[in-house]
Amino acid sequence: MEGSDLEARLRRLEDLEAIRELRFLYHERINAREFDRMSELFTDDAHVRLVYVWRGREEIDRGFRSIEERVEFIEQFPHNHRIILDGDRAEGRCYLEARNVRSGVNLMLSGEYRDDYARIDGRWLFQRIDFLPAYSVPVPMPWTGEGSRTVKQVEG
Repeated sequence: MEGSDLEARLRRLEDLEAIRELRFLYHERINAREFDRMSELFTDDAHVRLVYVWRGREEIDRGFRSIEERVEFIEQFPHNHRIILDGDRAEGRCYLEARNVRSGVNLMLSGEYRDDYARIDGRWLFQRIDFLPAYSVPVPMPWTGEGSRTVKQVEG
């Protein structure tokens, strides 16, 4: 095996792992309620479509910070992350199962993230995130348990 082929394969594996780490950090920061650190994960001209659409890093920063006020509890579980590399650009998809509490209502939701990534100054960042929800349903039990964040059950 020639050195350049081995180097290219190694670079590809490193890129894939860096993008997986980026996706992990996104959910880790949301779960830890570190909304003030979310914009660091995006390019200056990024586009995010969750429930709302945010364009550019400043709008993305304000958007994620606003989640703090609207959501009392949030826990996201991403899975099946697929990445297609193309030089300094990449596309990705992953699925999401999540639990959250909004206005005292326990919700279970699911959907798919579709991402575009860009390598900027040697670092992979989100250039676009589109979240495609599958469902969001109220659940009559609280998200509680030993060792977890406690949320009061909504009576009704």
